[in-house]
Amino acid sequence: MSHPKFSPLELALIDEGRFVAKVDEDLRKAQAYLVRYLEEHRGLAKKSKAKVTFDVILTCEDVGRDPEVRPENATFSVTARSKIALPSRPDSITLAMPGEDEDGTPLLEVRRSGSTRDTPRQEVLTTEDGRTVNTETGEVLEKPKTGKGK
Repeated sequence: MSHPKFSPLELALIDEGRFVAKVDEDLRKAQAYLVRYLEEHRGLAKKSKAKVTFDVILTCEDVGRDPEVRPENATFSVTARSKIALPSRPDSITLAMPGEDEDGTPLLEVRRSGSTRDTPRQEVLTTEDGRTVNTETGEVLEKPKTGKGK
């Protein structure tokens, strides 16, 4: 029989209600992050996930040394935590080809203008952000434009 001053443990009572408030706060943060992520990455955000999880761990702490301890004399710790897992920047997947340095050590090579999703063997006239590429040397002739590029 329960004492009139006590209630069964519920999520809303953990840490005097602060735990549920923190989980709700994490949920709001995850939502805001995911919306901003979509705005920044558009189509690459498809199937991106934000995950809020929480654990409540109940541990029997103080039972004393008496093997005949009465349950009503024991104490339990209540550990509650929440975690947010947010999507990171989308992967940058580009192509390189095998090559070797002056000493014959194997390495990967890309165009002098940088790697893209196209084979490095394919000559380019411009970078993906519109900068001109010297077709003789493969070097970019212009500096990156502010606010553009990858």
